[in-house]
Amino acid sequence: MTSPREALKLETITKEEELQINSDIGKRFTFFDLPPEIRLMIYRLLLRQSKPIKSPKSVRLSPSILRTCRRILNEARPVLLRENIWEFMIWEKSGQIRCSFMGTTCIQHHDRQCYEIHIHGPPGFDLRSLKRFHILVKTQNDDTVSKIRRALTRLCGMLSGLRNLHYVSVSLRNHHPYDDMVTREHYTILENFTLLRRVRRVEFNGVPPAYAKYLTDKMTGSEPSDRLTIMYGILHSYAGHIKNCDHLFQKANRAVEETNVDMFKDARKEILERATRHIANLFDHLFDYDARQEHDSK
Repeated sequence: MTSPREALKLETITKEEELQINSDIGKRFTFFDLPPEIRLMIYRLLLRQSKPIKSPKSVRLSPSILRTCRRILNEARPVLLRENIWEFMIWEKSGQIRCSFMGTTCIQHHDRQCYEIHIHGPPGFDLRSLKRFHILVKTQNDDTVSKIRRALTRLCGMLSGLRNLHYVSVSLRNHHPYDDMVTREHYTILENFTLLRRVRRVEFNGVPPAYAKYLTDKMTGSEPSDRLTIMYGILHSYAGHIKNCDHLFQKANRAVEETNVDMFKDARKEILERATRHIANLFDHLFDYDARQEHDSK
């Protein structure tokens, strides 16, 4: 049997141990006790990769750490959004131009903007916070070059609204496998990238070095950008869905590339006239079936 003295001694030891445990808990080392440099290294191991991000399923990152607490979200989110490269891909399939971003594909057959297609993103995802982009452009045949050009015009208009871009890489893949370089007609579809300004670093693949240097000088410079591209984007948003206007939009796009304001205004005038007639025709037939519907319901 345990004597009363021994029992008291055991009880005293237990209380002392409990006090020690409570003291240790009070001095417990937490994640935020790590130096900021160490925390940044951990965030980069979990949230950054070297290859462009095409879709949430194509990466092996751990964005769930952003859900831990608000402080971690605020510290780690810039690593995910600003240090990774995010990919846009524009290509043609079955005669339609498609734009893919973050695993979502938008068919460019109406006035929906490229940057409206991002619907699945990590916690705190904000397109305006992204700083690094890779744009992959694939040309499949000669007939769709002008359509891809228009899709790029809208995409460049969106990118020009993002401030302080750190990196933009553009890859143009030719649909002629026997050519090392695309012809001028094809690589000049990238002309509207000159709308971007003050990009820290620019890379081009699949275009002649001289043309790549021309684009790079424009994109990394600080001179005012051409507003015709923005005007084109607004016009396309208004009337891009109107049928039988493709040749007029080609004329407007050529005017943007040549910085020909008069040509652009002429094309815009014709497009607006057709759009007005189209809308008036739709309005004339808007109520055609009302009487029939009322008759059928009786």
